Amino acid sequence: APFPLAHGLQLDLRNLNLDYIRNKSGSIEIGALATLQSMADSPMLNRISGGIVAGAALHCTHYGMRNLACAGGAALAAGGPPDLQLALLVLDAQVHWDNGTLSPIGAHHPSGANFPIQISFTDIPASAALHAVRRTPRDEAIVAVAVALRLQNQNITHARVAIGGLGSTPARCLDAEQALTGNPHNAANTARAAAAAAAAAGSHSDYRGSSEYRHAMASVLTERALSTLAPATKS
Repeated sequence: APFPLAHGLQLDLRNLNLDYIRNKSGSIEIGALATLQSMADSPMLNRISGGIVAGAALHCTHYGMRNLACAGGAALAAGGPPDLQLALLVLDAQVHWDNGTLSPIGAHHPSGANFPIQISFTDIPASAALHAVRRTPRDEAIVAVAVALRLQNQNITHARVAIGGLGSTPARCLDAEQALTGNPHNAANTARAAAAAAAAAGSHSDYRGSSEYRHAMASVLTERALSTLAPATKS
C-alpha cells in the first residue's frame, strides 16, 4: 500500500517484495507488508499453533481494511485491536528492523531503526488459543487473552499468557505463566493462572468496560483459553 508522505505525496512500497508469508528452515517469516487478509487466508498460518495468528488477523478489522492494513503496522501499533499483538506475543515473535536489529514484539522501538522488515517466530508445535469479549462478534475486543503451551505427558514445559485491554498495550502476564510452567495441565493450575490474570497490572477503564470488569474478564478468558488446549502434534 502507498506510504503517506508530506505535502500529499505517496510512496508505493509494493516493489520491495515484503508481502511474503513463508517457512524458512523452521522459522515462520511474515513480511511487514503482508496484508492482514493474506495472513487470515494463509494455509500455513491457519495450521500452525491452532491457527492463532490467522485467526487474530481475521478479527483485527473488517474485510476491506484487512486488504489494506499490513502485518508490520498491526503488530506494532500503539493502539487499536490487540488480537495480532497478543498472538505474536505468546509465540515469542521477533521484529526484524531495517538496520539489522531484532526486538521482541511489544518491546520499545530500537535505537537507529526506522521501519520493520519482517516478523518471525519459530515453528515449534504448541497448543495456542485466543479468546476475547466483544460488544458484537465483529467489534474490537474489550478484553482478549492469548495462551500458548507446550506439553509433555500432560505436563506444561512452556507457557505464555498475554492479555490485552487492561493497559495501554497488550502484555504478557508473567505470574500466570509461572503458575503453569513445570506443572500439570489441570483444573487447579488453570485456576491459579486465571487468578494471576485477574491481578495483572493495568487500570484502563472506558465506556466499554470498567477496570474491575476488564480484570474479571481477563480471568474468565484465561481459564477459557486454557480449558480448550490439548497436546499439539507437528503436522
